[in-house]
Amino acid sequence: MPDVTVPDDVAAFLDRFDVVYYEGDATELVSEALDKVAGVEAALDVLEVPDPFILMLGDSKTDLKVMQWAEANDTGISAAPEHASPGVLDHVSDTDGLMFAPGDATDPLKTVYALNRLAALDD
Repeated sequence: MPDVTVPDDVAAFLDRFDVVYYEGDATELVSEALDKVAGVEAALDVLEVPDPFILMLGDSKTDLKVMQWAEANDTGISAAPEHASPGVLDHVSDTDGLMFAPGDATDPLKTVYALNRLAALDD
């Protein structure tokens, strides 16, 4: 590998990003300044959802942050495909247990629909 000197301003810029590699699956480029939790919170604010309850489906470390936020704030439940990263699988199995086959999110969607119908019976 050639010896390359990276200017300090370029190095500082690049240090603001994390690259997450999932073997045989995908690569994520993530910025500490932009995160999914902030995006979800902003979307709920813009939509003026007073008492949000979300179904968080995901398979990556950035999805896990939203799942953890939803759990910590009692704001929803999480689901993951069977091929999700180990941390996501651990979180989902320890909390809501909604796992699904890759490409088949209908199971958790049906479960949440049924839960919503049951909750409506209390109203």
